[in-house]
Amino acid sequence: GRYGFDSSGATNLEELKTRISKYFLRRKKEDVLKELPPKNRIEIPIELPNMERGQYNLVEQSLVKYFKEYKKEKTDKEIAKTMQGEKLVKLNILREINSMGKIPTVKEMIQNILDAGEKVIVFSCFNAPLVELSEMFEEESVLLLGSTPIEDRQELVRKFQEDSNTKIFFTGIKSGGT
Repeated sequence: GRYGFDSSGATNLEELKTRISKYFLRRKKEDVLKELPPKNRIEIPIELPNMERGQYNLVEQSLVKYFKEYKKEKTDKEIAKTMQGEKLVKLNILREINSMGKIPTVKEMIQNILDAGEKVIVFSCFNAPLVELSEMFEEESVLLLGSTPIEDRQELVRKFQEDSNTKIFFTGIKSGGT
């Protein structure tokens, strides 16, 4: 691919699925909560503000240079394996910069939903934008992250569901998925 990842050689996927099935349970929404409407996905392109765009461009240039160096080092399997993990970390840095640049637009979208009298759940792969947004809407939101103690999580869910003043539920994809 564009960044040098190739997952086409994956093997033993059925064995992996069998081995992890006793540890992971996958449930589909339509099988568990039949009364919920279908997901409504809307793609909205968001141009990064200048500060984030500059930061993104610098990291991207560094990443491209890094990938070019990676191709030269590909002869040693140990080096290649280590660099594969490093590539993922570097790509995540780009994704996080991108998510932070979306905050002003997301804030406006949330405000529009609140103005319409609706509640909203906001998911993110990264904690930083969730924390920043929750501070902007502190009086009317709850925040559930992976670091939230398990004993506090159900209370946050209850508050969002039952408290008419709690309009926004900010959560990470993994922590909110449970």
